[in-house]
Amino acid sequence: TIEYLTSVYLEVVYQAAWWNYNGYFLNLNGRICLEGLLLFGVGSCLVTYILGPIIGNFLDKINKKFKVVICIILVGLIAFDFYASSLILIREKGYPLLLKIVI
Repeated sequence: TIEYLTSVYLEVVYQAAWWNYNGYFLNLNGRICLEGLLLFGVGSCLVTYILGPIIGNFLDKINKKFKVVICIILVGLIAFDFYASSLILIREKGYPLLLKIVI
């Protein structure tokens, strides 16, 4: 449902189809398909039940101060990426509302 509604929203707002599953088995208007559902479903289960506990055990062994430093660095990188991407959008597309939010 989320992928289908996202596809409709993006097509209405940007007048472009961002993906097209028309050649895939059991597709619904080219917006979603069974193959994608199965791949994401199985992948999500693998990440949640196999990779998640492995990463959790690894993170439990790391010093708390080091985790805080890494977290601060990652948040800073995400904030910088948001700011830089916003400036590019303002410069290239001229989004005045975004200009008020960023600056």
